[in-house]
Amino acid sequence: MKKILIVDDEPEIREVISFFLESECQAEIIEASSGLHAIECLKQNPDIFCIICDYRMSPGTGGDVFKYLLEIKSKALFVLASSERPEMHEEFTGHTLAGCIEKPYLAEGLKKVLPFLKSGTESATGMLDEYSRIKTTLLYRANVMPCDIYLRLSKAKFIKIIFAQDVFGEDELKRFDLKDLQYLHIKIADYSIFFGKLEKDFISRVATKNLTETESLNLSLEMQETVHSLSVAMGFSEKIETISKTNVSLALKMIEAKPGLADLLKKISITSENYISSHSLMLPYVACGLADLMKWNSDQTFYKLTLASFLHDISLDDDALAAYSSVEELKTDMLHVKTWTEAQLQEYLNHPQKAAQIVTSFHEIPPDVDSIVAQHHELPDGSGFPMHLNYARISPLACLFIIAHDIVTYCYKKGNCIDMQAFVLDREQSYVSGKFKTIFVALKKSIALKNS
Repeated sequence: MKKILIVDDEPEIREVISFFLESECQAEIIEASSGLHAIECLKQNPDIFCIICDYRMSPGTGGDVFKYLLEIKSKALFVLASSERPEMHEEFTGHTLAGCIEKPYLAEGLKKVLPFLKSGTESATGMLDEYSRIKTTLLYRANVMPCDIYLRLSKAKFIKIIFAQDVFGEDELKRFDLKDLQYLHIKIADYSIFFGKLEKDFISRVATKNLTETESLNLSLEMQETVHSLSVAMGFSEKIETISKTNVSLALKMIEAKPGLADLLKKISITSENYISSHSLMLPYVACGLADLMKWNSDQTFYKLTLASFLHDISLDDDALAAYSSVEELKTDMLHVKTWTEAQLQEYLNHPQKAAQIVTSFHEIPPDVDSIVAQHHELPDGSGFPMHLNYARISPLACLFIIAHDIVTYCYKKGNCIDMQAFVLDREQSYVSGKFKTIFVALKKSIALKNS
C-alpha cells in the first residue's frame, strides 16, 4: 500500500485532507504538523509516494521539506497546499511540482491532483480494472498479436474476439473502421507482453540501415503515436521510456545529417486527427534548427530539445484540446463555440507540469528537460501558464523552445504553410525582452539573409 504524507500545522486541515483521500484511494496516511516533523517522517518512511504540504509552518516550512526532497533525490510527488503560489518562493524556482492546492478551496484542489494519487494507489474499493482500451492502429502496428484482444460489450462484460498469434492486418483495421470502432481492449496483465513486442519491433526498424528520409519520418510518427496512446491508457512505464529514447535517437540521426529544414518540414503534415503526435514530430526539427542558429548546437542540447518535443504534451488525451495555443482561446471557445468542461480546462492548465513530472521519471536524462516541458506555455510578459513566469524567470532553452513551439503552431493554423517571413512580421512585438529578443533577432537576421 502506497504512503501519502499530509503536512499542515492546522489539525483541522489535516483531518479534511485525510478524510478526502481515505474515501477516494486506498493508501496509508501519515500526518506531520511542521516542516521538521515532515522531514523526520520522510527519514522514517523513505518509501512515501506523495507529500501534500503547507508552506508557512514552524519549525520548518514547506520549502524546507521540498529542499530536503531535492537533497536526497527523492522521487516522491510534492503537492503544495497553500494560499501562496509556488512562484512566490525561490525554493521552487526552476522545479516542477506535482500540483498546487489553493487554500481555502481544498476539495476543488484535491480533485485536481487526485489522478496523480490514484496512479500510485488502488481505488477505495481495492479493485483495479482488469482491462484497458487499446487503439486498433496499435494492433495493426503489432501485426501478429502476442496476446488475446477483447471487445467490450457492457461495463462489466468483455468477449475475446482476437486470439494470441492471430494477424491483425489492413483488412481487420478497415473492418473495425467501418464499424467506427477505434478501440478494443487488452488485459492489463498482458500489457507488458504487448508493449514488449512493439518495443522490439521499433528498435529493430530503427537499426535498419539506409532508411530514407520519408521512411524515418513515418517510423518516428508511429513511435510517437504509440508512446502517446499507451501512456494515456496505461500510464508511464520503462517501455514507454525506451521507445521515447529510441525515437529521439532516430530524430537526432536526421538532424545530424543536416537536411534542408524547409524541405523536411514540408514532408511533415500536422493534422487535427493526430495533432499531438504530428506537431510533436515537427517540433524537434524547428527547435534544433533555432539552436543551431544560436550556436547552441551541442549534442546534449539537441538531445534535450528533442526529448522535450516528444514529451511536452504526453499527458493530454484530446488532440483538439492540445491544439489550443492559449488559455484565453480555450475559454472563448468554452463560451461561444465548443462546450469544454471545467475538468478539461484544468487538464489543459495542468498538462505542462504533469508532463514534466513524467520526464522526471526517466532514467539518465540530462538536466533542464523537465523545466523546458514545464515552461513551454509560459510567455515573456508573464501572461502564460501554469506558473505565469516572465522572461527573466524562464530558462534560455525554454525561451528557444517556446518560440519553436509558436512557429509550429503558427504553421498548423496557416494550413501547414511554412512562411517564416510572415511569422516574424506577426510576432514583431511578442519577443522583445531578454533571451527571447536575442533568439528572435537571430531568426530575423537569418531570414533576411536568405531573402537577400
